[in-house]
Amino acid sequence: MRGTQANTLLFSKEQDSVSSFTPDSIKTMEILFLLLGFLFFVKGCTGRTLYGEVGGTAVLQCNSTREDVQSLYLQGGKDFRKVISAYHKTKNLTGPSRPDTYLNHVDKTVTFRNLTVSDNGTYKCIISHGRPGGVTEDTTIDLIMTEPPPTPSIETQPLCNVTCTLKCTADTTDLGPVSYEWKKDEGEWTKGDKLKNISSSDTPEKFFCRLTRVRTSNNSLPMENPLYKPVPGCAGLTLYGEVGGTAIFPCNSTMENINFIYFQGGPDFSVFKIGYHKTKNLTEPKRLHTKLSLENKTVTFGNLTVLDEGTYKCIISHGDPSGITEDTTTTLILIKPPPTPSIKTQPLCDVTCALKCTADTTDLGPVSYEWKKDEGEWTEGDALKNISSSDTPEKFFCRLKTRVRTSNTSLPMENPLYKPPGCAGLTLYGEVGGTAVFQCHSTMENINFIYFQGGPDFSVFKIGYHKTKNLTGPKRLHTKLSLENKTVTFWNLTVLDEGSYKCLIGHGDPGGITEDTTTTLILIEPPPTPSIETQPLCDVTCALKCTADTTYLGPVSYEWKKDEGEWTEGDALKNISSSDTPEKFFCRLKTRVRTSNTSLPIVNPLYKPPGVGMIIGIIIAIICIALLAVIALVKWRPSHPLSMLILGNDFLRRRIFCNQQRPQSVPQADPVPATEEVAVCNQQRPQSAPQADPVPATEEVAEREIFVPQPPVAEDLEMETMNNTNSNENM
Repeated sequence: MRGTQANTLLFSKEQDSVSSFTPDSIKTMEILFLLLGFLFFVKGCTGRTLYGEVGGTAVLQCNSTREDVQSLYLQGGKDFRKVISAYHKTKNLTGPSRPDTYLNHVDKTVTFRNLTVSDNGTYKCIISHGRPGGVTEDTTIDLIMTEPPPTPSIETQPLCNVTCTLKCTADTTDLGPVSYEWKKDEGEWTKGDKLKNISSSDTPEKFFCRLTRVRTSNNSLPMENPLYKPVPGCAGLTLYGEVGGTAIFPCNSTMENINFIYFQGGPDFSVFKIGYHKTKNLTEPKRLHTKLSLENKTVTFGNLTVLDEGTYKCIISHGDPSGITEDTTTTLILIKPPPTPSIKTQPLCDVTCALKCTADTTDLGPVSYEWKKDEGEWTEGDALKNISSSDTPEKFFCRLKTRVRTSNTSLPMENPLYKPPGCAGLTLYGEVGGTAVFQCHSTMENINFIYFQGGPDFSVFKIGYHKTKNLTGPKRLHTKLSLENKTVTFWNLTVLDEGSYKCLIGHGDPGGITEDTTTTLILIEPPPTPSIETQPLCDVTCALKCTADTTYLGPVSYEWKKDEGEWTEGDALKNISSSDTPEKFFCRLKTRVRTSNTSLPIVNPLYKPPGVGMIIGIIIAIICIALLAVIALVKWRPSHPLSMLILGNDFLRRRIFCNQQRPQSVPQADPVPATEEVAVCNQQRPQSAPQADPVPATEEVAEREIFVPQPPVAEDLEMETMNNTNSNENM
């Protein structure tokens, strides 16, 4: 009874102290308790992306930091209201709403088998721990269905000589981001990019590649290293030829005293083709149109056929029968005759332009390109040739070279930037309903007349001016001539206005100097609003693409903007990396008439918000300092109102101080066992003498449990299935 009276008296004093709090002190304590609650109870949601294939399997992992699982619910549909599969520790729940679904509450996984396109979507996994009202964790998972990965193939990029680039190609349109792996001969698979650079120092003979999304594709067919030199110490060569042509095989040797030469082919070089022996008469060559030159150490095949393609070995022996032997291995590859190329112009030919030498090079092997200006010399170059308005020649030519011969010369391409002497040729773009201003170029001020003409051979008069004559009005409505600016303006453009026009300016007497300007008017569509797409494999670096239908827009250019920064010119593709700090990107396109509307923003997928780690660290530090301050206050100033409030609250005392500051009651003669948590706490405090009328420990714990928050989500989910009789665990 004394213990009970003492507790009652202490509690009465605590109530008197609490009642003396001011509103400001109570508000401060509320904020402090909210921060402490954030530290103890808030759990972050984990967002994941999972890829699957139709007919395959997807394992949805529910993230959790604790082992004791009270319930596990996987939900989907709109606002995650549909229960897909569930488990409860003390209730029998119905089976999964999706067939071929298996829940494992030990591993915290839900497995979908026999996936279909309807499984594509977002799911939420909710895990509740401990008794009702305990900690709840949830995981959001996006399941994306993709196509099975196709078997890739390997292509060689042009001009494989000292170095070369291999390309792992496959149709990845509906696969999402994919990764690539490469293997040399029988070596290990290593991760890489779509392109693989190799050089003559690489020793393996064959390369393989494969790609991975949900699973790994089949291996590509092997690609023989075009730069590979087979046996160390010998010269491995590649020789190209054409059907009906000639191939000359060199037999490399560093010595002059030759005992014999054997030229062999077939499997393991076991088939004799032609040879020479210093002391023996050998049989005639086994192949027609074959000749051996002892002087040049060469073997010549004439009238090549497809049967000649293969690998050959030339063996040269010097001196005695046991003397030095040298051999040369040569692979003969037959290719098609080179086609005659053509020249095309790349978009946006204005001040600068790119010409492209195009031809079908599928079965030609490595090719190179040559260019010529007018009647100038041929020079080596690439498939693309950049030109500018400073180039003076009128015509360009190109041709391509295989390892066998040079193709015919392409038809000439007139330089789109070429300005014939004394004449300015222009291209003008406009839109239906818009305005076009034609510039009449002139280097002199004394103007006798201006005639602006169009139609076939520029024979149709449109508008004009004469110094001494009255001319008729313009033949086109909404047309104006400015003598001061030397311009002709068309407004309210129609499709009939498209075509070429010539502006003639006469100076001085009737037989004086005349200047003319030819302008072609092209009508285009209004520019659409573009959108931004991300290219595959956004990880450390990424490419954004500004996309729009530019079919009828003529030459277009692109501009990009970062956040609220300035617009800068660029290409349709913009490369970004994790070092870029802006959060959003915008793009727009420009025709020769006007600029389009700005695209919707795209959030930089590599953007890391500045200072997130520092902010979290500051919050944790503040919470820790506040917690230490409360502990110190209670320990050294227990009579302070805040200390007495904490000591008077069973929930806070049990969480923070493990009951060390609360006077303990006298145990009963036959005490009821306390909960494990209270028992652990009581190990640290001395026990008082037994009382005659103890307070049961279990009742005290029950009173404390009413302070534990009750999360509504888990309770609502339990209410949905409380009448079910079967559990779907481990079905």
